[in-house]
Amino acid sequence: MEETRELSFAEGIKTLENDRIHNIITPIMMNSYKLANIFKRRLKSEFPEVFLVSWKKEMNSSHISYDQIVEYNTKYNNCLFIFDNIDDFKPYKKQIINKYSKNYYILINNNISFDKDQDLDNGKENSYYPKFTDLGVIFEDNHNDVYINERQGKIYIDNYNEYKKSLSFKTEEQIEDEQEKLSGLLNIYLKTNDSKGILTEMNLDRAINKSDKFKNILMNLLLHNKKRHLIYMIPGMRGIDAFSHIYNMLKAKNKDIPPLIVLLERDNEKVKNDIITKFNSSNSPAILLTNSYLKEPYIPWNIDQIKIANNMKNFQIYKSILTLAHSDYYTGAYPREITITNYISKTINQFETLDQINYELFKARLIDRINLNKERYKGSIHLFLVRDQIMFNA
Repeated sequence: MEETRELSFAEGIKTLENDRIHNIITPIMMNSYKLANIFKRRLKSEFPEVFLVSWKKEMNSSHISYDQIVEYNTKYNNCLFIFDNIDDFKPYKKQIINKYSKNYYILINNNISFDKDQDLDNGKENSYYPKFTDLGVIFEDNHNDVYINERQGKIYIDNYNEYKKSLSFKTEEQIEDEQEKLSGLLNIYLKTNDSKGILTEMNLDRAINKSDKFKNILMNLLLHNKKRHLIYMIPGMRGIDAFSHIYNMLKAKNKDIPPLIVLLERDNEKVKNDIITKFNSSNSPAILLTNSYLKEPYIPWNIDQIKIANNMKNFQIYKSILTLAHSDYYTGAYPREITITNYISKTINQFETLDQINYELFKARLIDRINLNKERYKGSIHLFLVRDQIMFNA
């Protein structure tokens, strides 16, 4: 059996003269820009110059933007360039990687992408996994099936068939609006369009019984009332308006349940900032109810459970979940577990609903990403720390 020896990552990079590109697999819990900075900090003494290449603005002479890379690549020799996003690197590859290249290049992959063909440069060769940055994030994917009653099912099916008839004549925006209305019909059974008005006239029990989906979400919230929750739901009278009204009736009877905070996509930046600041002001149990695709700087911290009532924008939700998993937005212990539950309305006559269709798309994306990371982990060279130096077994 061939013996292995510990070799410094910097020495390994310099040894491979014929292949100057090295891929870094980003663990799910890591932000690619943060990971690039970690490598820059730990390798800066090993090369004449180490440059971090990013579109993010930094007042630092060793921090350059992508549109400066050709100039710097020509000016310097035997230096290290760390690209914080492989997707941003690719348009410049032919200009900087050629037989005259005298520098070394580290490419940080984007762990939100799920395209296997674009995830790495040069395939699996010279791919490294920084084990020293991976403390462990476990996704638990669940689904809660809700069978809507026959009357609610008939209303949904009739509306869905009408929607399909004119689908080819609709714009993308019109299709999204129609799908949102259909999703609302799967959420709650009401005979009138004025959901909030009609719910106001009911007591709590009658209001809850109008939606088995909402009832199941509420039961889970009560069961896990010491957790921090994120709920994705469509806006409006058959979504956020109705659910928040029912929840507030419930909270009026039970002051000890977590507060419900609503964040809407249409809210302006100041309102969004105020809402997220309020949610993140403590680590106490709370519920954030939203239809918004979450991105910096509007990221809730320390989310334990994610509930998806309507998975219409499943790609945006998928990206939001992977962003929430970053260590930047978590202060608890590792390994960390994030529970994701999709609430799926089904008809008793097996007519496939939008909830079912969207869940399958979402599940494929999430499971593919988890499996891809496992594949990358197994197929890459593992990096570890020895006295603050990045090492691997050669």
